[in-house]
Amino acid sequence: MKICVNQAIAQFVRQQNLTWARAVNVQAQAGQGITGEIDGHRAIVGKAAFVQVQVNDVAKPLIEQSQQWEADGKTVVWVAYAGEILGIIAVADTVRPAAAQAIARLKRLGIEQIVMLTGDNSRTAHSIAQQVGVDQVYAELLPEEKVDVIRKLQKQYQAVAMVGDGINDAPTLAQASVGIAIGSCGQ
Repeated sequence: MKICVNQAIAQFVRQQNLTWARAVNVQAQAGQGITGEIDGHRAIVGKAAFVQVQVNDVAKPLIEQSQQWEADGKTVVWVAYAGEILGIIAVADTVRPAAAQAIARLKRLGIEQIVMLTGDNSRTAHSIAQQVGVDQVYAELLPEEKVDVIRKLQKQYQAVAMVGDGINDAPTLAQASVGIAIGSCGQ
């Protein structure tokens, strides 16, 4: 069974016997990350650019490690507290063994282009796309940018089907000619 990123991180924290702290004034920035306050200090979790602009300094080794993980097809989550980077967490979607076969079959059935729209960074997206045979990648997209890409593809191809697995995909699924919502966490 596949688990969500937040579930995987929570499971790891429990295994390490770490103590949880409750955040208040929590705000989510769609496609970017989450901020909140813990013990009067700002806590930030999210994409590199979102977190880095809100902290004092970013160590070069963390940037290098992040870039390596991204090149390996992992998504990097940055964590900061009280103006300082605490660390980075790498998570990776497991590419299902049948994914490449399914894409190949769609192409044999006459689907002209298989396109990936993702909020993930470009290195991660291209790594996964290459593994499964995706033709074109649009990465580092916010939800509203995904809608713009669908509109562009509709002008080019008329009918566009979209498969999505998260709340950030809802507007894109509604815009597509055919929207296919799959279970939470890609199940």
